[in-house]
Amino acid sequence: MEGGGAGRFLADWIVDGSPPMDALAIDPRRFGNYADRDYRIDKAVEGFGLQFGIHYPNEEREAGRPRRTTPALELQRSQGAVLGAAYGWERPNWFAAKGADHDPPLTFRKPGWFDAVRGDCRDVQASVGAIDLSAFSKFEIGGPGASAFMASLGANRPPERHGRIGLIHALTAKGGVASEFTVTRLGDDGFYLTSAALAERHDEGLLRSRAAAFPGVTIDNVTERRGVLGVMGPRARDLLQKICEADLSNAAFPWLSAQIIRVAGIKTAALRVSYAGEFGWELHVQLAQFGKLYEAITKAGAQFDLRPFGIYALNAMRLEKGYRAWGADLTTERTPLEAGLGALVKTDNRMFVGREAMLERVGENAWSMLLLEIDDDGERLPFYAHAVMQAGRPVGIVSSGSHGFRTGKTVALAYLRPGVAAEGLTVSILGRELTARELKKAPYDPDNLRLRGLQADAPAAFMPA
Repeated sequence: MEGGGAGRFLADWIVDGSPPMDALAIDPRRFGNYADRDYRIDKAVEGFGLQFGIHYPNEEREAGRPRRTTPALELQRSQGAVLGAAYGWERPNWFAAKGADHDPPLTFRKPGWFDAVRGDCRDVQASVGAIDLSAFSKFEIGGPGASAFMASLGANRPPERHGRIGLIHALTAKGGVASEFTVTRLGDDGFYLTSAALAERHDEGLLRSRAAAFPGVTIDNVTERRGVLGVMGPRARDLLQKICEADLSNAAFPWLSAQIIRVAGIKTAALRVSYAGEFGWELHVQLAQFGKLYEAITKAGAQFDLRPFGIYALNAMRLEKGYRAWGADLTTERTPLEAGLGALVKTDNRMFVGREAMLERVGENAWSMLLLEIDDDGERLPFYAHAVMQAGRPVGIVSSGSHGFRTGKTVALAYLRPGVAAEGLTVSILGRELTARELKKAPYDPDNLRLRGLQADAPAAFMPA
């Protein structure tokens, strides 16, 4: 059925040396080793049966599951977790209240989990929440050439000091974003990298191919050996301090730093980062210890009204901060400069793959990403691929969107074509044009006071009725 289009795509790839457009949707690396013969048969039957079905946003398909699980799965189920699959991993999408419908009808309009996710976001904002992030791809980089390799990996420099955390975007030869890595420096020649769940095989291949030019570099994929628990919210320190003897003060453990500590007696790599835009930590432990850690955090968090939350809440919160997501907002078709990530691009006295091609795509040749606030009509929410309109013609496309439950704003990230001014915009959602305005700053904590631990209490303006 798709032979003609697939043939042209492959031919262009062979001739040009790179895909003619972002290939993630058809890249075989979007599956890992969990996709054995039984899985492939189950998915083939399921896919054939749904070939001409209606495909909804946030749709989960059950065939072939589960494949990868953590020791906390049963406890999460007892908490009301509604699970989704990410690169074979079972992880909570959201949490349903006792007696609530765990399987609301699929829809293109306001979903049945809307109110539950609103509660998750506001509870995390007001107190503390815990989220299972074990599906992250995880790699350890070492060896005598590791520092030189990491310095060449992407558009940003790696952290210089031990225990510091940074963000690096590896580029394609054409300057687009190939991968995004959170990088923690462990030592002179030691680094710990995390990236998107769906990127595990893709990113391992990229790292190994580019490290080949640096003798002595070792790359260890530790994805299946590590679990990650995010503890986020203004009471995160209070909770962790109950079961941890390390000094977690701002002075001893600042934002964007990492330490090896013990939490509930478990050796933990604690990273003070938060994709939710709240004060907190990611706790990285051996996967075998993850269930014990999750149980200890749940027990200690009871006095702080700890709320387990899932990926849907995290997605809404990251959009309120304007944080980009790999595979949606960041693709091989756009450079980090077009994506508005200029602060993470360091080109002086450096060479890296895609540098020159990226710099050629500036000014009148560049698309531009902006954060939009979209008028909420009470039933239509942005998700992806909606047309951005201006004076009756399409001028851009939404890459991701959601309702922001902490701010009360419906927000979306979108790309505009070269030369288009961010004025008079609408977003076309389900046949209706909704007015959209550019947000010059993130609508939630634009100065990162909460992330830095400088503002413990949420201002009333952050908590609309």
